[in-house]
Amino acid sequence: MTSLYEMDEQLKSIDWVLSENEDAETAEILETAKIELEKDIESKMESILRYRADCDGKIVAIKAEIDRLNKKIKSLSKKSDFLKNLCYSHLVSTGKQKADYGTWTLSIVKKPASVKLTDDADTFLPDCYCTISRTPNKTAIKEAMTDGELF
Repeated sequence: MTSLYEMDEQLKSIDWVLSENEDAETAEILETAKIELEKDIESKMESILRYRADCDGKIVAIKAEIDRLNKKIKSLSKKSDFLKNLCYSHLVSTGKQKADYGTWTLSIVKKPASVKLTDDADTFLPDCYCTISRTPNKTAIKEAMTDGELF
C-alpha cells in the first residue's frame, strides 16, 4: 500500500511534468492520473482522520478510567487510614502496647516526632543547622575567561 508521503511526492512529480510538458496527449494522461491520485489521497486522508479520531476517543476513555481509579485509590486510602486509627484507638483504650489477633500482630511503636519547618526557617536558624551549597556563576566565569583572568 502506498503511503501518503509517497502519494504527495507522486502528485508533485505529476504537477512538475505538467508544467514542463507541452504535449496535449501526455497532459491528458497525466491529468487523468492526477485525478485518480487525488481520489486515493482523499481516501487515505479519510482513513488517517478516522484513525486519529479513534485515538482521541481512546485517550478520553483512558483519562476517564485513570480518574476513576484515582478516586478509588483515594477512597481506599481513606478507609485504610480510618481502620488504622481504629486499631490504634483500640490498643490505646485497652492499655495494650502489643496484641495478637490471629495471624496479625498489632503494636504501638514510638517514633520520634518529625520536624516541620516554615519556608523562612533558613533565615533565623544558625548555620550549624543548615546545609550551605555553592553554585557556580556561569556568567561571571565566562566574563573572566573572555577577559583572560581565567583560562
